[in-house]
Amino acid sequence: MKKYVAALAVTLMLAGAATGRDKASAADAEKRQAAMQNTAIIPGQSIGPIRLGMGMDEVQSLLGKPFGWTNADNISGATWRYPDQNLSISFDRGAAPTVTAVAATAFPRKRGTLGNLYWKGILPVKVAFQTADGITLGSSAFDVRRAYGNQFKDWSGIVMGYNSLGLTFSITMDHVVWAIGVSAPQ
Repeated sequence: MKKYVAALAVTLMLAGAATGRDKASAADAEKRQAAMQNTAIIPGQSIGPIRLGMGMDEVQSLLGKPFGWTNADNISGATWRYPDQNLSISFDRGAAPTVTAVAATAFPRKRGTLGNLYWKGILPVKVAFQTADGITLGSSAFDVRRAYGNQFKDWSGIVMGYNSLGLTFSITMDHVVWAIGVSAPQ
């Protein structure tokens, strides 16, 4: 959970307005389109084609080169961003890095900080990832509570963590889901 929140913070800090910079090459765009036939969010396991434990090389073979990446915190490993696929993928620091968390993310129009986002400041969602309970980017926090119950860890009103499921929901100030994260259940 902490790695997921740290990855989202880095993603949010680095996110900016979508420009031509986030365009994939023709070959990578083709890979991504094929990979995105699967839009299921499976708690504690995967989002779309990206599953926990995948190697960095497997992710790149599926989705191509990421638009952006960072390993700036030097603690949790690298995070790759694919804004054109609404994905943020975190890896461990191992010699052969593997996926430790993946998030379906509605990227903000400009840089910001957690706790200061409103849905109107979010770029349009391009890939409609969805849980079995119908929760997707743009769902309300109230829908999340109805689907998963009241037993979540509340991180200052901006993250609803269902740690035993390996599922987290990041919430805007106007109570809309802007990120859905999957990590190992705790």
